[in-house]
Amino acid sequence: MKHTVLAVLGAVVVGITCYLLGLAQGTNKGVKGSNADSLLFFIGIHRHLQAGQMEEAIRLSETAMASHAGVIQTAEDHPTASLVFLYPWMGDPLTERYMAILGGTHAYLADFPHAAPGDTMEFLSRYQKDFEQTENHNY
Repeated sequence: MKHTVLAVLGAVVVGITCYLLGLAQGTNKGVKGSNADSLLFFIGIHRHLQAGQMEEAIRLSETAMASHAGVIQTAEDHPTASLVFLYPWMGDPLTERYMAILGGTHAYLADFPHAAPGDTMEFLSRYQKDFEQTENHNY
């Protein structure tokens, strides 16, 4: 009886630990993916503003707002969607590409030296190689 209780308790502890590690990993991927997505929108809006294309910038910002609201709505309407970390083999193309997006952000902002603080540019430069390895350099 004592061994059974210890085995069950051990299994519970291991299960909770694995769950918390998976939750942390899923949260980390979600944060990176969401912010990488935002960077793509911001770069697009910035490009349109630099070119004086106000209508395009407005349309893109509206698309960004709707997209981000849609992600929040999906999370609220389908709470089990946040359990994707339980199925790591499913993959997530956006979070898998966040490093290339960060490198592309660095490449884009290099033309605007005062657009981002130096420590941000230093951080983004870490991902320059990831960006250069992508086939499409049009972030």
